[in-house]
Amino acid sequence: MGRIPSLLRNVNFSVPVTFVVSASDSKNADRADFKVPQGSVNAEGVINQAINQLPPVGGEIKLLEGTYIISGPIKLKDNVKLVGIPNSTLITIPNNLNADINALQNGDLLAANTNITIRELNIDMNKANQSSGVMNGMKFYNIDGLTCRDCKVINANNRGIDVEGGNNISINDCRCTDNGDNGVSIVNSDGCSVNSTACFNNGGGGIYIEGLTAPYFVRSSLCINNAQTGIAILFSDNGNLTDNISRNNGDNGLLLLDCDKTVISDSTLINNVSNGMALSNVNFSTITANLMEGNSLSGMNITGASSSDITSNQVLDNGQHGFSFTNIDHCNIISNHARHNSVSAATTYNNFSFVGSTGSITEFCNVQTNKAVSAGTVQYGIFLSVNTANNFVTNNDLIEGGETANFQNNGTNNRNNPGNRTNV
Repeated sequence: MGRIPSLLRNVNFSVPVTFVVSASDSKNADRADFKVPQGSVNAEGVINQAINQLPPVGGEIKLLEGTYIISGPIKLKDNVKLVGIPNSTLITIPNNLNADINALQNGDLLAANTNITIRELNIDMNKANQSSGVMNGMKFYNIDGLTCRDCKVINANNRGIDVEGGNNISINDCRCTDNGDNGVSIVNSDGCSVNSTACFNNGGGGIYIEGLTAPYFVRSSLCINNAQTGIAILFSDNGNLTDNISRNNGDNGLLLLDCDKTVISDSTLINNVSNGMALSNVNFSTITANLMEGNSLSGMNITGASSSDITSNQVLDNGQHGFSFTNIDHCNIISNHARHNSVSAATTYNNFSFVGSTGSITEFCNVQTNKAVSAGTVQYGIFLSVNTANNFVTNNDLIEGGETANFQNNGTNNRNNPGNRTNV
């Protein structure tokens, strides 16, 4: 175990302090207040000792460069900052630990901890050399104020960063890759922000958010090559999802279920196994300036939406419909562009498909098929099914919109004039 610094005799316990911890291979171990012994696989004991010596007002634990091998959790308390050396501080577990472990967790799993910060750490959970146990990089319960910045969490057989219950969660500039489940998971929390975070090659999804009760943000993040959905948001209102990239994922690029008052903008959703964007029961929302290209199913698939604005989006070269709208009510679909969809089956799917939709406006959209090839030709530019009613389809450019017809209206009281261009 590390020594208790003699300077503690002079500590002012009303102000935060900083303790330095060295690994057994740190180059500057003489700077350390606490030192991990040579050959130790229980570095958490020394780090936890340093944390427990902080005054009640908290402080900072600085981990010097080096490798910290742990066999149990590092337990963070209120008002603690755990900080590494950029790209040089590694926390890992030994081969064949084969036990349940969270590399980092809050110290009190029952009552709420507050104001914890984690920065500039690399965590490698060494899943290739484990045969059992549930292992997370970070696991926090009931935490009020968590900031995680510039951290890399890899090779956990469960989740990279997992937060369940709490408030004011901020994940910034982190990388969660090659974990067995979700890269980042935040559930039943009161607001969060995930910014500039990359989630690659995870066995679950990239970013998973469920049951948030205050405004949340997912911005400028990358979710690539995950086994499930790139970004999944469930039962969470008042979200802002901006400037994200989600591609080559095993399910949808972006999934929203039962999320109202959400803004989705300026995001790129390409080459996903299911839909680029799949939304269900999303009301009073704004979906604008997104690109959905090369997805195996539809570019944008919305089932159940009302009073939402869908504007200035592009859907290109998707396997099924470009835009698929089912049971939408009083939505504004304006200035969108659909081109070369239905690539999985010729003359089968549509650039714009409406089923069971009422009272919506589709206007100033540009719709094109691809008549140069036999596969990938769209059936209809805009298609309204028999159970649509009272929709307005005006001022759209439908020249070469579909192979069978540019516009097909099978519904009731749908208005498709004036201004639609269907002929040169």
